[in-house]
Amino acid sequence: MSIALLHMEISHPSNAARLMLEHKRLEFDVVRIRPGTQPPVVLAHGFRGITVPALKIDGARIQGTSAIARELERRFPEPALYPSDPARAARVREAEEWANRELQPVPRHVIRLALREDRAALRSFVGEQQGFKPAGLIAAVQGPVMRAFLGRTGGTRESVERLCRALPEMLDHVDRLIEEGVIGGTERNSADYQIGTTIKMMEAFDDLGAQVEGRPAARLAAVWPELDARFPSTVPAVWLAAGR
Repeated sequence: MSIALLHMEISHPSNAARLMLEHKRLEFDVVRIRPGTQPPVVLAHGFRGITVPALKIDGARIQGTSAIARELERRFPEPALYPSDPARAARVREAEEWANRELQPVPRHVIRLALREDRAALRSFVGEQQGFKPAGLIAAVQGPVMRAFLGRTGGTRESVERLCRALPEMLDHVDRLIEEGVIGGTERNSADYQIGTTIKMMEAFDDLGAQVEGRPAARLAAVWPELDARFPSTVPAVWLAAGR
């Protein structure tokens, strides 16, 4: 059996998919994609969409963390990504779908706004954070490609403001899911990986990380210990004032 994951190192959904494959103890190849080059690379591998994570299992192609989780569970039931109890499994599926719809876009849109508006942030992200040298040259060459992609995929000031103002309520919801035992238990499930990688990505931002600090939700970041990127404050403080 051949398994290949199209993966971007700094992408929290990509790393959620990687962690789920590792949870299943599967051997797989990784196709590493540079930020902003997803569309041509993903399409060249035969996928209909242009985003990562994208997974190839023999002839099948699956995109999106929830779809990948469910296909892995169907093909490889153990170790499980969902509880055996149907009611608990349904709660996990609800949590991951909520995370995909509401929580995952927060750091994604924040970083897209920063990359569109701040050349220094673009230089850091494309060059220094991704390990491509020389950073300035790589950013100059790849910058227009990334900006074209970002212009098509969100990260406007309006979307970022809306998400930031809603963030305290989202984090309250994550804390409730932990309290109710849906996530954060001794046995990790699909929602742990999808929510935990998003929380970890938030912690890479000075301003978003301050919203997470001290909450039960912060414990979920342990699912992605490899991330060591740091990003400066990028959004107006007033957008996050409700969380303080």
